[in-house]
Amino acid sequence: MIEKTLFKVKSSLLNTLYVDSDQEEVLKQEVYSIQNNMVTVRRIIESGVDFHEIPFEAQDVEQIILSNVEVQFALYQFYMIYHCELRDSSSQPKYVGELHYSESEGQLNEKIIFKLLSVFDSLRVAYKKGKVHVQITLSNPDSMKKIYNIYQMLYNEARLNPFISFFISKGQGKPLTHTPYVTFQYKPNVSEISEMEVNQEEMRFIEYIQQQLTLSPYLVCYCVGWREDEVMASTEIKKLAKYFSNVFFLSTANIFLSQMLIISK
Repeated sequence: MIEKTLFKVKSSLLNTLYVDSDQEEVLKQEVYSIQNNMVTVRRIIESGVDFHEIPFEAQDVEQIILSNVEVQFALYQFYMIYHCELRDSSSQPKYVGELHYSESEGQLNEKIIFKLLSVFDSLRVAYKKGKVHVQITLSNPDSMKKIYNIYQMLYNEARLNPFISFFISKGQGKPLTHTPYVTFQYKPNVSEISEMEVNQEEMRFIEYIQQQLTLSPYLVCYCVGWREDEVMASTEIKKLAKYFSNVFFLSTANIFLSQMLIISK
């Protein structure tokens, strides 16, 4: 018999964690895009917009995905949304996501900018106290199809992070249910999760989440269509719970059917 591990909680428990990023003071803001093999940089300043260009040096997309877990995770969100919702959309599809970096030198270095622009169509970079918030956008249909196909190839070849591959395998073809959600907290048996072991690649993903939780109060993960018994039996979720005590699922109201996984501080 599988011990119950999901417990319904008030949604206000998560609302207390919410921080409106629009209310955080922006110290500096820059917008990056590519035109004619040049990086166009628009720096928003008090007197208007400062505009300049720098030569673009494109990098290998496949290697960027495999060697940067933050990009791989952001593209997992894109992959699932594109697969389920955007690919056959009659309107102009667009994906907008976000990345967080620590602000160690007051400037996102050129190497990171080129890396991200090799994958995404544009970036909006907001420098805030102690961190850098990067809004990533894929808006060109050809770019989206290219990135989707590369990501699918890496998944089919089992080259993505094990956690991400697992999430994809559980959620393919299942779009979000756009109805009011209820919140469940995942509380496994402590003695059971203490025995869980993770490999090096799984630890990379865990360390990424730990780093993100120093920059944001929570991490949200596309996680659609899991039944309660699937969550309760999942070794992967138990491994995450070993390192993170606050694991939540957003579910449809009438019956447990997961929509989002949330890990908070």
